[in-house]
Amino acid sequence: RLHRDGNGILFGTESFWTGIDIPGSSLSQVIITRLPFQNPTHPVLQARAEHHQARGENPFQHLTLPDALVRFRQGIGRLIRRASDQGTITVLDSRILSKSYGRDFISILPNPHQIPINSHNRDERFQPLEAES
Repeated sequence: RLHRDGNGILFGTESFWTGIDIPGSSLSQVIITRLPFQNPTHPVLQARAEHHQARGENPFQHLTLPDALVRFRQGIGRLIRRASDQGTITVLDSRILSKSYGRDFISILPNPHQIPINSHNRDERFQPLEAES
């Protein structure tokens, strides 16, 4: 129905990263509220992290971050399905700008033009809609 009507809002859940295919203008914005890191307390992820630690590797650098980057790329792929597709990717997680690994996420963007918005500049970036009479 989202594809047919073209005016819906899709709140992505876990299945969003790999479970939807809506090419064209029916999907024109993806809002990512949090970078797609898996829960570090999940038993399988913990076991995999312990395996990397035992090999002297940093689990975040060798497991957690690469997995999140793949999932991020998949989420962006929901928006860009064909060469003619375009849209806006909004990332609400401030870690994309505040953490060193944020540049890894930014480098995945098809057009890494950024407009950082924060509490100091949000009023100039967003103009309120005029109330209808």
